[in-house]
Amino acid sequence: MALKARLDSLDTLDDSQKGFYKPAGEEEGSGYVLDVEPVGDYALEDVGGLRRALETQSSKRAEAREALERWEKLDRPLDQLQRDLGELEELRKIDPDKEAEKLADTKVKARIEEIQSRATEEITGLKGRIEKMTGFMERRLRTDVAERLIKEAGGEPELLMPIVERETRIRWADEDVPVVEVLNKDGAPRIKDAQTGAQMGLPDLIEEMKSRSTLAGAFKGLGAEGSGAGKPGARGNDAVRAAGAPKHRGDFSNAAEKAAWVRENGLEAWQKLPLAPREGGGPSARI
Repeated sequence: MALKARLDSLDTLDDSQKGFYKPAGEEEGSGYVLDVEPVGDYALEDVGGLRRALETQSSKRAEAREALERWEKLDRPLDQLQRDLGELEELRKIDPDKEAEKLADTKVKARIEEIQSRATEEITGLKGRIEKMTGFMERRLRTDVAERLIKEAGGEPELLMPIVERETRIRWADEDVPVVEVLNKDGAPRIKDAQTGAQMGLPDLIEEMKSRSTLAGAFKGLGAEGSGAGKPGARGNDAVRAAGAPKHRGDFSNAAEKAAWVRENGLEAWQKLPLAPREGGGPSARI
């Protein structure tokens, strides 16, 4: 019999099956979920919130695109249609008996320019909405997922996210399906399996980053623990020396200096550094 992913109670299970479940939350009545160890891309996780957010943004993006396409699919060019609308509007206002002599080329041109300006603003606004919604979806897809994977791997997102952003990009595979691609130094997608042609994903990149010696200090249990300065055999590092003795995380000018300092002093020491000094000389916020 297959095990259910979630149960409200373990009373219906025998003792041999209860060990496969863990509490779904700290609050009483949260129920129990199947305790599954992730393997590769397969894992048991609640992605309902992210999925609903993506569906909502995708729907809004489709509506904006549809409105834009209605303009683009008109039989006549937009400038010609705008001229026709301007002429029609003026004709409707004309009283043949009183206004025929008052119609002037300047008024017609001004009316056309006004309608054309409004149409251009509307199209520009629609394109801007599409770009903003697309950017939001891309940030949610890459940033939120990457930070979660980094934390699950015992890493420090503040140190590792700049590397993830530099080595990945979002590609819209089938217009409405965003895909995160891991890039090599030439900007091409990295291949995980040469035989099948399968590309690397975010989980593969985070796992590979753990094996990089330059990033070892950014993961718990890897790299230096405590300060390596002054110890026999401690490696010198120009970036560390350039950074000096930081008082808070804002003392570093770039990600390379942060990573170098963590390699020498350990992740625990980094997490104890204040984020930045508060205005007015008050205490600094700490993680």
